[in-house]
Amino acid sequence: MEQAVRAYSRLVDAGAAGPILPAGHHVTATDVALACGALLDAVHLEVFELALWSTWGGTPWTPPPSHDEQDTHA
Repeated sequence: MEQAVRAYSRLVDAGAAGPILPAGHHVTATDVALACGALLDAVHLEVFELALWSTWGGTPWTPPPSHDEQDTHA
């Protein structure tokens, strides 16, 4: 698991990460929740901290639209 997580992290950092699961996969939401929960627990990270990291610029991150972009969509 450690090797898979680190390999995916390197792909994300390089901008080369595609979908993490192939089309037609058989992974359930429960499977993902269990694995994610175990990974977060292993590194002593809370879901709230993960949300903050994502919101504050963690990778992958898309900045919010600028005020100019918001005005053109109104």
